Amino acid sequence: MSDDASEVERASARRWAESGLAWLTGDADGAPIIPSAPLPLAADRALAGLAALAPPGAFARLGGAELLAERAATAGFTRRGRISPGGACHLLEARGGWLAANLPRGDDVRSLAAWLEDDALARFEAPLGEDAWRALAQRVAA
Repeated sequence: MSDDASEVERASARRWAESGLAWLTGDADGAPIIPSAPLPLAADRALAGLAALAPPGAFARLGGAELLAERAATAGFTRRGRISPGGACHLLEARGGWLAANLPRGDDVRSLAAWLEDDALARFEAPLGEDAWRALAQRVAA
């Protein structure tokens, strides 16, 4: 890795930690995980896109990472490992690697049986409970 790339990664890690987002990444009882990707920059760019649609100056003093951290704090989100702060998305280990199953709506859950060709999954309703996520994880792993 070049020195420039290393500095970008260090700056991104610093920003991730300073924004408060580190409190949302990693296992609930473990240390924070600092992503190697420049996610604070991605959040800033997403916020810039939103700001372009808003009245001038509406987002002038906000950073994308800081806004995400503030929203998480307001909602009471905490670190949950492979589960998104809101609980609708889980990282599941599949036979060929990892996938993110994001199932926040009833229609998403109702599509499971067709997606995985398993009629047993048709009995689940949103929001999925622990037993449903466990069954889904087993099916995806197979």
